[in-house]
Amino acid sequence: MVRRDDDDGEVIPAGSRCAFPAGASPASVSVGAPSSRSPEPGEILEAEARRQEPSNGRQGRGPQHEVKLAASTDTQSGSRADHFTAKATSSTKRSEEVVEDSRGVRSAARVQGEARNTGDPSARPQVRGTRTDQADGQAIAVQRKSEGIVVPVMTTPQNVVGGKGPWGGHDDGNRNDKGMVATRGAGNPSHRRPNSPDRSSSEDNVERLQRRLGAAAKRDEGRRFHARFDRIWRRDVLEKAWNRVKRNKGAAGVDAETIDSIRALGEESFLNELSKTPRAGKYRPQAVRRHWIPKANGGRRPLGIPTVRDRVVQTATKLILEPIFEIDFKDCSYGFRPGRSATQALEAIRLSSSGRKGDFVLDADIRDFFGSLDREILMNRVKERVSDRRVLSLIWKWLEAGVMEDGRETKLLSGTPQGGVISPLLSNIYLSFLDERWTKQCADLGTLVRYVDDFVIVCNTLANLDEADRRVKMIFKRLKLQLHPDKTRKVELRDGAQGFEFLGCHLHKRDPSATPG
Repeated sequence: MVRRDDDDGEVIPAGSRCAFPAGASPASVSVGAPSSRSPEPGEILEAEARRQEPSNGRQGRGPQHEVKLAASTDTQSGSRADHFTAKATSSTKRSEEVVEDSRGVRSAARVQGEARNTGDPSARPQVRGTRTDQADGQAIAVQRKSEGIVVPVMTTPQNVVGGKGPWGGHDDGNRNDKGMVATRGAGNPSHRRPNSPDRSSSEDNVERLQRRLGAAAKRDEGRRFHARFDRIWRRDVLEKAWNRVKRNKGAAGVDAETIDSIRALGEESFLNELSKTPRAGKYRPQAVRRHWIPKANGGRRPLGIPTVRDRVVQTATKLILEPIFEIDFKDCSYGFRPGRSATQALEAIRLSSSGRKGDFVLDADIRDFFGSLDREILMNRVKERVSDRRVLSLIWKWLEAGVMEDGRETKLLSGTPQGGVISPLLSNIYLSFLDERWTKQCADLGTLVRYVDDFVIVCNTLANLDEADRRVKMIFKRLKLQLHPDKTRKVELRDGAQGFEFLGCHLHKRDPSATPG
């Protein structure tokens, strides 16, 4: 294909045309074409003079466009060269595009010529098309170039509070990261995933705290712990205590506030209000509601029911103090201790009385233990491990809390109400004195098995049984306790002659001479 370039009819080969940056073809400049104009006489003379000048091997350059020697001839007219320069100048306005990707990262892409003549005279000419086709070609070129050349723009190390982090989450100002590397925080959604393997829950934190307290108590047997009061009122400790109280259910106290009513009003608001109570100094234990439980022998056992709030605080206190005292408790104690049960206590009795040993048992019963234990002795036992005066004052308030029965409140001068969450721990602390003395001084007389205030001593001989009875009474004098004269028994198990009741089970030895029937 050939076309005319000037009025003199000189033919310019199509292969010598110059390609333009976005793949666009220059407008036609032939004589008589709609888009051309008649050259002025001065332009014709100037073009003739330029064609007669010898070529020096140099080429003209536009602002961002280069016309190579292989892509032009010395016979081009001035009007065509001026058109090339104007075309190249207009292309600079589209030479840079700012692209914003879907992730919000600003990028800059420089768009260069889609098709440039590489100096090959035999390069295939570009096919002309409509203006719509040319615009589509330019858009595609820009898109491809922006995909291939993406230059991230440096931003500030910390994202603006409320903006999106590198993972798409909103930033609350608690992240400590730079660039795209972030620790687990508000900008990283993994901290909100419940199945995340490294997610730390409140249960894990409380258990970790308990392990540290137990390890510290074990390293130093004489250590007295201080600053435990703030640990009791920690939000995660209160949350775990509330979960235990909620799981155990139970009746309401004197304030008639039930677990269901607290859940209906909102557990979070309940815990938030409870955690702020010690800071304001407003916590005051309420009286316990007395409830009578019938016994198998026809009697009644008094039971004190604290309020739900007091049960939560007592459970939180137990979570903090139990690991400390657990280290000091002896193996002969099985009641209300982690990892120990009534079944283990019964198994210990079976092992100590198997075969020809353990034929004599002291089945002991403490007279009104929960109502007669001495508070001063109890507090002195607690002070051996705890020196925080606020914790000691908290325990003392529970001991002094009155008993509400039939709308009338009564103050108790001794003992602790049976039924409180903290009562089993305080009972074990009080009676651990018996465990310590028996383990150190009387272990040769028999095996002591205790479940809170119920205990038995398994002896091999009748003489050891009598001595065990005497030693227990001596220890109880220091604890200001008494054995119940009617309920404390000396039992002979040999040949299945007698048996005894312990933890709701009847225990006796089988007569070896008896024929199984």
